[in-house]
Amino acid sequence: MENSPLLLAHQNDRKADSHIQYKRFDEALTCHKAAAELLLHAMQLTSVTKAVEALRLQYDYHKRQEDIVQVKKVQFEIKKKIMEYRNRRTMQKKTTQKEKKDKDLQWAIFKTMEEADSLLGLLLPKEAPEAEVATVPGFKRPKDEQTVIEELYTLNTQLRIFITQLLTKLETAERQLEVAKIRLEVYENAPPKIIDLPPLDMSVSESLEASKYEFPAPTSKEVQPNTGQGEN
Repeated sequence: MENSPLLLAHQNDRKADSHIQYKRFDEALTCHKAAAELLLHAMQLTSVTKAVEALRLQYDYHKRQEDIVQVKKVQFEIKKKIMEYRNRRTMQKKTTQKEKKDKDLQWAIFKTMEEADSLLGLLLPKEAPEAEVATVPGFKRPKDEQTVIEELYTLNTQLRIFITQLLTKLETAERQLEVAKIRLEVYENAPPKIIDLPPLDMSVSESLEASKYEFPAPTSKEVQPNTGQGEN
């Protein structure tokens, strides 16, 4: 009785349900096929009409389940592909945002330098040709040299901040590259049982590197107006 086709078919049915629950579709399909074969064999062992009809219904059920499992497998694969695609898009978006942030920082540095050049040009001797004065689109000429100096002082402070940020990022990238080289060298020279090295925490080193590049604040005497008179 323990090895009867009907009992084995029921066991395969329960196994198939368990496999479906854990997304093991190929195993579930195998169980339904085995159950159908066992039920077909059981129909050959009896001549009772009611029993044959009951076995036939169970047989048809497992044959339908084979198709259903195939559909569930395809649906699961599609869903998994969609999730993988979304994850890739998320990673690409994060990378794009980081690249945009770096480009914005570079643009801010160049913009500040151009404005500083324009202000310096306004401090040239009065007899200098107008073509020699660097200008920026949309830039308004200050009324007097004191205003030029004040704006130049502000731009100089902004430029110092931008350069500090850029140097900090560069230092961090260089340290990460050095750590990667060391880890690669360790993996190449160490035995297979080597314990994986923990990742380097860059948060502390970044703050230290940022403080290293802090420039002293300029005084108001750093830039003096050029009156255009030569030295005696």
